[in-house]
Amino acid sequence: MRATLPARASQRNSSGSCQLAASITANIQKSLSRLGQPEPRQITIEAENAKLFLADCEVGVLVVLTEKDANLGLIRLEVRNAKRKLGLA
Repeated sequence: MRATLPARASQRNSSGSCQLAASITANIQKSLSRLGQPEPRQITIEAENAKLFLADCEVGVLVVLTEKDANLGLIRLEVRNAKRKLGLA
């Protein structure tokens, strides 16, 4: 799993952030499975002060934490581009 965080967030416990992202992803996958739905390709969480994007990259989860006013479409495009550069899309 790879985390991409703003400078101030990366100063925090980044391994804890990765573990949290893995836990969120696993719980959502289990919930969707129980509902008979396929695994998610991307998860977006919007909070009061930030947005969190979790994207399946086959070998792990790409994590992007943004400020609350980030452009969702642009973030999705950048996540897709990052996956292509890694040879995963």
